[in-house]
Amino acid sequence: MRVWVRFWVGLTSVFAVSVVCTLALWATLVPTVIGWKPVSIVSGSMEPLIGMGDVVLAEPYEDQELEPGTVIVFEDQVWDGLMTHRIHSIDQQGSFITKGDANVRPDSTPVDRDAVVGVGRVLVPEIGWPAAWAAKGDKQSLVVLGAAWLLTLYAARWGALERYDPWARQMARGPVKSAFGRGRHLRRPQNGPLRSIVGMGSALGATAAVLTLGLSSAVLATTTSNDSNQLLASDFQPPSNLQLNTSCSAGAAITLRGAATAGGQGASFVLTKPAGTVVGDVMLTQIVLRDNDPITAPTGWSLVRRSGSGLASAIYVKVAGPAEPASYSWALPNTSRYAAGVASWANVDNVTPVNAHGGAGGSGSSIVAPSLTTTAANTMLVAFWSIRDNAGVTIPGSMTKRWELNSAQGGNPKQQVQSTAGTEAFAPIGATGARTATSPVSEENLGQMVALRPASSGTSRVDASWTATPSLFATGHKLQRWLGAVQETEQTITPRTVTTAADTSVVGGLTYEYRLFAYYGSSWTSSEVSNTITVASC
Repeated sequence: MRVWVRFWVGLTSVFAVSVVCTLALWATLVPTVIGWKPVSIVSGSMEPLIGMGDVVLAEPYEDQELEPGTVIVFEDQVWDGLMTHRIHSIDQQGSFITKGDANVRPDSTPVDRDAVVGVGRVLVPEIGWPAAWAAKGDKQSLVVLGAAWLLTLYAARWGALERYDPWARQMARGPVKSAFGRGRHLRRPQNGPLRSIVGMGSALGATAAVLTLGLSSAVLATTTSNDSNQLLASDFQPPSNLQLNTSCSAGAAITLRGAATAGGQGASFVLTKPAGTVVGDVMLTQIVLRDNDPITAPTGWSLVRRSGSGLASAIYVKVAGPAEPASYSWALPNTSRYAAGVASWANVDNVTPVNAHGGAGGSGSSIVAPSLTTTAANTMLVAFWSIRDNAGVTIPGSMTKRWELNSAQGGNPKQQVQSTAGTEAFAPIGATGARTATSPVSEENLGQMVALRPASSGTSRVDASWTATPSLFATGHKLQRWLGAVQETEQTITPRTVTTAADTSVVGGLTYEYRLFAYYGSSWTSSEVSNTITVASC
């Protein structure tokens, strides 16, 4: 039984060796005889019709007319070797525009006719794997294949040599009755080593011939994401982890022109126009009263908010015009204690100068100006802290104190009122957080805060960052901006180690797609990574 199993294993091995040697002869000897060039395919960009490991037999190109759809082998300067792609079209100069069957877009560099080596005519499947592995330096696969091939050659002896033939062994045991009625001994064949040596040498020679096949690749364009093209990732790997952020680049910052204050007791008072105020500046006035009396504002001033019932604080706003008076008179119905201040600001929006405001009353030594939620970037926070006393307060460290005054009429401090103002530039959009001042005394108090809107919040922008391609030979990266199906821009970022880019030509409110890929030279690109973002309106 063991003899028969060995014999059938040997026959199977003989068949395998015969097929491989036949394909090897077709891929090496036959094209050599007829003057064609065998080319082993070492990438997957022509799949599924031409796969990695196949061998293309190319007829020499002698300036014959070629139509789109023809597979050609040509010399490529970027790959520095042979390329096998299909003709996609022919440009006006007569050069070929080529494309891999598995690629998304045609190759970016036209192929001159002088660079064409041959025209693909015959495909020999799978026989070029050893050459492909050798080109990629895949020693492990070559070792495994070599071991399997030697084992197959060894097993082929059991089906090729007569001494392993079960019938021959049976006849060699004794006389066999012939058709002529006389018994005769069949002579056992004499098996010298010559046939084994010749057979193994021929098989090894075919293997060596396959390893010397010319190499061709087609990895010079982005590929589809199907599994058969994953081998291309080891040739030119794409960047990864594309991150997008949107913001507003800073416009002209809000700046303080000047401030003026007034404190005392009476039925009216005058605030001087802050020095340096010009047309278009925005003025903000706060008035603190010991009692909750009504206030009559000068012409052009608009109430922003009023807080408190006993201790009261009112905030007014006005945009400076071309004929602005030198001072402003404020009227009160009674002789009241007051503390007031006015500040003038440049680069504030004239249509909607106040972006957000809030206020809250309390009692104690902590005076809290409550948090606001801004809807514009680069605002200016102006906080006001009021208390029924004449003791100074300590404002938050993040803010700059602009004034601090009280009604300054002597007598019981509890009869006095005090106003303190502080400012802080606030770039983000969103919650500002509360601003808390502290007083050395515990008394009724008010905290208020206003966010001034800048005249220009700046320009909408998108900032991109990513992880660089691991392919060290890459020239750099290219970042494209797409709006729907239209490519609007393309940035070239070099060298490979630079992994950030800014786009300031975007339109706020629109949703863009960004596509990123690595490139080498003028025509070799990796596959793409992409991400989308809706741009902030500034």
